[in-house]
Amino acid sequence: MIRGFLDGAAALLSYGFRGTAAASCFSSTETVVLPVNAAPDEPVTVCFLWPGSKEVLMKMPGYPQPLSRVSEPTFRVGGSGSKGLGLFAARALSQGELIIHERPLLISVRGVPVAVPAMLDQEQTTKYRLKELERHLEVVVKEMRPEDRDVFMSLANSHTTDGSGPIAGRIRTNCISLNGLCPEMSGPMAHCCPNTTTIFHEASISYTVYATRDIAKGEELTLSYSNVWDTAANRQQTFKPYGFVCACDACLDPVNSDCRRAKIRSFIPNLQLWAASRSLPDDWLINKCLEQIALIEQEKLEGEPHYHAAINTIMEAYICLGDSPKVREWAARARKCPWADSIKSLDALTALESHSRHPLWRAARINENLKGCGS
Repeated sequence: MIRGFLDGAAALLSYGFRGTAAASCFSSTETVVLPVNAAPDEPVTVCFLWPGSKEVLMKMPGYPQPLSRVSEPTFRVGGSGSKGLGLFAARALSQGELIIHERPLLISVRGVPVAVPAMLDQEQTTKYRLKELERHLEVVVKEMRPEDRDVFMSLANSHTTDGSGPIAGRIRTNCISLNGLCPEMSGPMAHCCPNTTTIFHEASISYTVYATRDIAKGEELTLSYSNVWDTAANRQQTFKPYGFVCACDACLDPVNSDCRRAKIRSFIPNLQLWAASRSLPDDWLINKCLEQIALIEQEKLEGEPHYHAAINTIMEAYICLGDSPKVREWAARARKCPWADSIKSLDALTALESHSRHPLWRAARINENLKGCGS
């Protein structure tokens, strides 16, 4: 997934209409501040949305959930050489530890319909659409609290020469997925081997940043702003409009790294196939997943779904084998990935008084018994 307000200018500028249709389309958007009736000291998000989006968010179970509080400072702002300012670990951080939990200053639709005069050429059309977007965003930004607006306008803008206005330029430079602009989360440096990952929580209208592996005190916090499964060459093209050249380990050794990443992506752990097989040994799937984990850790991609999938599969394999100590060991490892979609399934597993109540319990052993019956 490409993070950011735009995938280049094309994503935004695809909202082009000739004639008067655009005006009626744009009139149906709405600007709202969420959570509604927030306390004066509670962080809020200005949302520029299509009709119905606000209602979807407000109907999320538990809405509006409060933000989690970090017990002690997890990061500090510091210089990052020629790259400007960055975030650095204020103390040693453990894998899975919450680093940042904040609401974005702004959530916006990716673009708005624009009635483009028919006589304009492509370059003129692009500038016209960007100008119209900026006009709408000016209205949206005025809804921010003054202190939030000051923070927003202090953010970096690397789109000063492509026709973007000062607001759209800052959004394009600093936004992450869902077009949510978070001032603290704009701090982690772009990296193809990131040590943090982020997820969006609809019920609290917020983003969380987690440590995807152990981070030493003073180590710079990094976040992926590109498709990490793309080739190194293509990732560099993604960074080019931002005037950034990535010098991470993966980009410095593109041939070997691209090969490893392709291998990681192609691996699909098949628990059912292994459990039902008459020929595969008990540790076959476990060893395959251990190899996958080693590759992922070598590429420093612990924040990707493939990492938790391999850990979770090992845990389930030990359930099939009826090995409670190993189940607990790997369940604990899985819990260090709170960003994973399947993390909630561990709650149900833990709630069971005994692993023997799990539907997969000793499934592989049952298969062994069936082997004997059929011989």
